[in-house]
Amino acid sequence: MRSRNGTHKISQSLSRRVTHYATRTLAGAHRPRGPDELHQLSRILTQYLRIARRMEKRDPHLFGPRARDYFLDTLRVERQQEALHKIYGPPDPSQPARVSTLWTDRYHFSSPSEYRKFLKWFREQYPSS
Repeated sequence: MRSRNGTHKISQSLSRRVTHYATRTLAGAHRPRGPDELHQLSRILTQYLRIARRMEKRDPHLFGPRARDYFLDTLRVERQQEALHKIYGPPDPSQPARVSTLWTDRYHFSSPSEYRKFLKWFREQYPSS
């Protein structure tokens, strides 16, 4: 039965599925969104900060806030050693030659226990503010 005021038509349209979208009527105005650059930048920055914190905790002498001081001290010690070599000459050839240099002594560790000792020393010498 159909009523004169159109209630049947309204109830029929409410129960029917929507088969088209409002953007379809705009005739081409609907374009797929591009990447959200602000979100990507925020995610990359967060990842960088997380990695930097992890690296700083693991190697404070390379990435921590006092790494520059440690590096400048390394340069100072190297200049002192060069001055000593100029004054006293190179080491005696009869002595066993040292394979390692100041840089490998200060920045490379052969065992985990040696590295832990170094970290303890580093934190005592260069306390973080």
